Amino acid sequence: MPKFFSIIILLVLSFAAGAEQKTVDQLKTEAEHASPDQQGRLDAEIAEKLVSVADKQFTDGESVKGHATVQEILQYATKAHDLVIESRKKMKETEKSLRECHRRLENMKRIDENVVGNKHTIYQQYDDGKNVLRNAMSHILPQKIVNRKKQGFSAPDESWYRGENAQYVKDLLLGENIASAEYINPDYVRKIVDEHCNKGINHRLLLWSFMCFEWWCKLFLHNEKI
Repeated sequence: MPKFFSIIILLVLSFAAGAEQKTVDQLKTEAEHASPDQQGRLDAEIAEKLVSVADKQFTDGESVKGHATVQEILQYATKAHDLVIESRKKMKETEKSLRECHRRLENMKRIDENVVGNKHTIYQQYDDGKNVLRNAMSHILPQKIVNRKKQGFSAPDESWYRGENAQYVKDLLLGENIASAEYINPDYVRKIVDEHCNKGINHRLLLWSFMCFEWWCKLFLHNEKI
């Protein structure tokens, strides 16, 4: 009976050693296909597992295998250490890049023509938000245009929607299969079109919004082609 129990204990120990070795092999396979961020952790884990393997080999008198395993431990430990150093180096490089990016963004803010309070201190010649455009076009346009004071203007869409483009507006907003009808009351749209085209009420901005939204619905909700 004691001999029988000894055999059972030896079998359990051999299976345990095999299971531990299999775990090491699995880690090695995983490390081969891991990303650099994961590989260092896996190499360190492999080295830790191999310590137990080497300890058992020396205990069992398998010194040759034990020394070979020690060399393997040193190999994986060195790889893990090098990857940690490389990772820290990359982190420092990333932090440096982020700091430089932040510095450049701050500089860009300083030359932003829309920053309140900075226009008078940064721009001496003009203060209308068009300095970049003026400088870019200075070699193309006459100086009297480049240096001319900024002035606004409006597109003649009010008359367009009553004249040459009136039929287009009606076809788009009052025709069949109106894509935006689910969201905007068609009777209200019809009223706005009629007031603009026939009653002299200027709804050009509202009509423009209706047309943009109608095309958006056609393209992105109904997948229509232009």
